Amino acid sequence: MTSQKFAVDQLVLESASVLTPAHFESFSRLCKKVVYGPDFQLLLVDCRDQLLQQQLQKLLSAVCQKAGFAENQLSLSADIPDVFELQQRLQQLAVSHQLIQLTQAAAWFNVVPDGKRWQEFNLLRENIAQSVNCKLVLWLDETAINQMINQAPDWWAWRSGVYTFSAEHEVGLSPPQPNFDHVSRLNLSKAKAAARIAELRSWLAQYENTEPEIAAPLALEMGCLYHQMGYLDDALSVYESQCLPLFTKLDDVHSIAVTYSCIADIKESRGDLNEALDIRLKLELPVHQKLGDKRGVAMTQLKIADAYIALGKIDTALDILSNDSIPGFQQFGDARDVALAYGRVADILHMQKNYEAELSIRIEKELPAFKELGDSREFVIVQSKVADILAARGELSEALHIYLDTCVPAFEKLGDSIYLALSKAKIAKLWMVRGKPEDRLNAKAYLQEALDVTTQANLSEAKFVKQLQDKYF
Repeated sequence: MTSQKFAVDQLVLESASVLTPAHFESFSRLCKKVVYGPDFQLLLVDCRDQLLQQQLQKLLSAVCQKAGFAENQLSLSADIPDVFELQQRLQQLAVSHQLIQLTQAAAWFNVVPDGKRWQEFNLLRENIAQSVNCKLVLWLDETAINQMINQAPDWWAWRSGVYTFSAEHEVGLSPPQPNFDHVSRLNLSKAKAAARIAELRSWLAQYENTEPEIAAPLALEMGCLYHQMGYLDDALSVYESQCLPLFTKLDDVHSIAVTYSCIADIKESRGDLNEALDIRLKLELPVHQKLGDKRGVAMTQLKIADAYIALGKIDTALDILSNDSIPGFQQFGDARDVALAYGRVADILHMQKNYEAELSIRIEKELPAFKELGDSREFVIVQSKVADILAARGELSEALHIYLDTCVPAFEKLGDSIYLALSKAKIAKLWMVRGKPEDRLNAKAYLQEALDVTTQANLSEAKFVKQLQDKYF
């Protein structure tokens, strides 16, 4: 790896002979992020000179080849009619390429008036991030970047860097501001996650004196992977011992707030609700407010509402959701987060046994949104909650029909063992309440399966399943 790094660095240095000092500085930083950064990145390039852009693209291709990356260029033109086709093209290329350069992007996005293509691109961000696991270099100009900020704010928040190549600007890279609010987008198997952690640990140990702008997002990725795999002590150590010092050195207050959010997530999972709430109120929310990051404010307020719900302060939570989170997400036209926030309101209504109002939200606000977004997992989770309402109202046959015919097959197809186990526990309970002797044996098997899964995953729901088992068997 050392010899390859030397060869890559040498090739980057050679580009200084054909670039101006300012352009070389930007190009050098871009190459370092491409070669040593995370597998998935969105890198934005502001280049307004067509000849310079072509030169930079060739130089970047050569660096990728030297680094052992398979690279390709996708020219955005009329034969790509919309962002859905763009996603399909990217998925096909990502199978065999680690980096894709998207050229002619500024003209393609702006050919549709009122920023609608940017807005559609924004709505598909999670689908693209989950299905296109490679580095994306988006060649734009200043006008297109400004439109992206306004029309695709979530993609903008996910950017790994902005690189400017023009006579007017001497600074190549703004401090990275990765957004890991949706950590599930990493979506790696345990084996792949473990392999990636080993790779990151080795790289960070070997190049501990590398530029913080490269090391910081890699450390954050490692912390998120530990977090995703359930290694909370390791994740917390990375967040506190590596991420915070690195982002502090960069004076990257946004990423500091993101890291504190991850720390608060761990505190919540361990039941340290007041400590987590304190972090959100004092170290996370004020930063987003100061930066004018309205979506970050709305997302943090959503998590604050979750903490208040867990603490039993549901009136406070309902007030935050209704007056802050939902209006904040609606301002960006973010259908998914609006639906999630409405879901929290519905959860509160369920706690209050206001089932009619809850059912109205589930059917009118959540299900249509997740269906349109193509989010099959959230869609079936909401269907499960509709079944919960029916069960609470004593409509056992209707509830069992949804659990058995919709939820169980869907969670099996998704490979979601946790929700599958919880669905089976609910089915077992309804079978026992219904009292048919022929259901008893299946109910016992379902409860044991649910207990094994929830206990192994160290979930609080294991207690609920054990109580059912003790009650009926």
